[in-house]
Amino acid sequence: MSNFTDEQVNEFKDLFTLFDRSGEEKIAYHDVGECMRAFGYTPTNEEVHKILNSPSKDDMKSRFVTFNEFLPML
Repeated sequence: MSNFTDEQVNEFKDLFTLFDRSGEEKIAYHDVGECMRAFGYTPTNEEVHKILNSPSKDDMKSRFVTFNEFLPML
């Protein structure tokens, strides 16, 4: 369950879609940090790596997160 209001979730989803380059409602692992920063958070690259469960370099290039997976990371 999210601590965000419906209005906040809708704003976050709109911003999330700006990072969705495929149009499939997901963003690449390598965009997660920048997306979080666009939301006003300031995670270090190390923190983002930890949040993503320490992915490999290949995972960073090939794996994706949906909005529903991303929101609890905030």
